[in-house]
Amino acid sequence: MACKRKEDKELASVKEENIVLSDKYDVENDPNYSEELVHWMQQQVEQEIKVIESKGAKAIPIPVKNCGILHEKEHLIVNRVEVNTGFNFDKVQRLMLTDPIPCPVRTGYWYVSVLLFTDKPVPLILPYTYEKNKHNKLAEWVFINNNMARSRHAVNFAD
Repeated sequence: MACKRKEDKELASVKEENIVLSDKYDVENDPNYSEELVHWMQQQVEQEIKVIESKGAKAIPIPVKNCGILHEKEHLIVNRVEVNTGFNFDKVQRLMLTDPIPCPVRTGYWYVSVLLFTDKPVPLILPYTYEKNKHNKLAEWVFINNNMARSRHAVNFAD
């Protein structure tokens, strides 16, 4: 019974944050993303959630509309993710990335799951595919929500 109350509290906090709980990925309508790629990315997120749950935690999947990169300065690449949610990404306090894996359905591309931590007990998780590039260290990120609000974040990798 206590677990159920905790779960209800977590879901209530999700609703307060205006997160869209949907398995719909708008990239399905993007000609740069095949149905096969979208399905594969969804599988990767589901697998990562199972790993997280096996450790006694939870994560909330966030659907992605599209993603790409922005070139800033000479060798600074910012990873841009437009997400299907009204969530205010300024609330994110920390980012973590899974280890990159090659994307078998898009030659030359790699995949990571992005975990976004706020002051809430459950992190958000979203898929990200990118073209491998020696200048893209996956350190700089910008998230854009349904309200077109932009939020910039950086990952500090420990050596």
